[in-house]
Amino acid sequence: MSRTRGHAAETAACAFLQAQGCTVIGRNWHCRYGEIDIIAEHGGTLLFVEVKFRQKPSFGGAVPAALPPPNSPSCSPPPNCICNSIPAPMRPAAWTRC
Repeated sequence: MSRTRGHAAETAACAFLQAQGCTVIGRNWHCRYGEIDIIAEHGGTLLFVEVKFRQKPSFGGAVPAALPPPNSPSCSPPPNCICNSIPAPMRPAAWTRC
């Protein structure tokens, strides 16, 4: 996928989130653990959004592409590098496990 298409897909995702009442805090956030396409907030809940664009259905759906491999460990609270980069008023008092 070209960067232009990926950027357009992320922009569309941001517009969708904002139409649902979310506040977009950041986009394309990087740290040593990887990248988060969109960080948003809604009703006091932080949302970490992975955007997947598929040009054709034959390339597979977005859900399997975004899920961890079947035998990977369960998700955990985000690393401190994410917590510390979020503006203080938006940070939750404690991170919860999935």
